[in-house]
Amino acid sequence: MSLQEIGVYKGRIKINHYDGTCWHKKTGWVPICFPMSMIYLVEKFDTTKTTDYFFSGLITEQRNWLKKYPNVNNSCYGRNCETKYSLDIEYYKNMSSACFGPAPVGDCPWSYRFFEAIMCQSLPILGDNDEDIYSKNFSFFRDSEDHVYDIMAVKNNYKIFTLNHVLKNILIKNNI
Repeated sequence: MSLQEIGVYKGRIKINHYDGTCWHKKTGWVPICFPMSMIYLVEKFDTTKTTDYFFSGLITEQRNWLKKYPNVNNSCYGRNCETKYSLDIEYYKNMSSACFGPAPVGDCPWSYRFFEAIMCQSLPILGDNDEDIYSKNFSFFRDSEDHVYDIMAVKNNYKIFTLNHVLKNILIKNNI
């Protein structure tokens, strides 16, 4: 979808999950990106914060710290070949209603959940020992910190996210 938004209808973006970059012959290597159409869809959801936390994903030994939070669901949705590339509307609605989105890193040094929380106007929470390569420019909390929802941090995160992780904006910023 990101390629179509810039007028490219052939080929696919190749994702390097280990360094959080994407490649296409039209764009070269760019940071991980999300389609603007997905962001517009998520913007339509109610962002009234009715719950403190929401997480849905695989809970491994490394991610056991998640279990202390309410609304944590063990799920293999993103690992299932039949659902992996479909948009889980309920996931994004639930995330949009949460103040905080736990975003543990897994096998790679960054997490889609970090950006999904930001997209849904939630503040990401990283594990105390997690190192997300994209977190340095964003407001987030560590697991052991006090979590206080801050709408200004949310708005700033969203602005940074859309400028740096939407393909169309990345290309404009880099004069590509």
